[in-house]
Amino acid sequence: MATEKSDSTAEPTQPVEPRPPEPDQTGPETVSPTGQATGAARARVAQSGAYLTTARGTRADLDGVRRVRQKILDAGMTPLVIAPTGGALDGDGDAVPVQRTYATARSVEFDALLFAGAPAAAADAFGARDATAGTPAPQAPDPRVLILLTEAYRHGKPLGGRHGAEGLLAAAAVDSSAPGIVLADDATDALDAVEAVLAQHRAWDRFPPAA
Repeated sequence: MATEKSDSTAEPTQPVEPRPPEPDQTGPETVSPTGQATGAARARVAQSGAYLTTARGTRADLDGVRRVRQKILDAGMTPLVIAPTGGALDGDGDAVPVQRTYATARSVEFDALLFAGAPAAAADAFGARDATAGTPAPQAPDPRVLILLTEAYRHGKPLGGRHGAEGLLAAAAVDSSAPGIVLADDATDALDAVEAVLAQHRAWDRFPPAA
């Protein structure tokens, strides 16, 4: 599930302590360059300490994200929330932990993708650019999200979305009427439709054999 940051709200100015780590948010193995164990605690090299979160600027429907995440958990599946930065999406209500960022998410990890909008390019989307390269359009979708989308599309994976996700599909030159792609007004309706495609593992009829 990918979300986007809003420019319509002020950035936070006071750091807050991080939430308790999720099971998949431990530090990397503590080994030397030659692969020998160092004995150092993994927590010492994990992300820690106070941080500033920009999650309150998220335009995505966080209530919808919460409902979808819980429904996925109830079904015995594993939801991975993708956002511009790590930490948590912390609007009104319970915070939603972020497991992947635009920089770390890879399509091979996911059996299906559900987009909560059309994520605009994050601050680190393009890195340092030469002046002659021009300035990217401020509202253009994040290129890393487009890669995630197009790879999953080519792999025949189910794709769903709401709240402007049709604009994301258009930016990726993906036909929203293609098999295995669903758009809905309600987040849980989109999930239900994606689950129906997941029962077939892939949208096999997305790419019919050539005559």
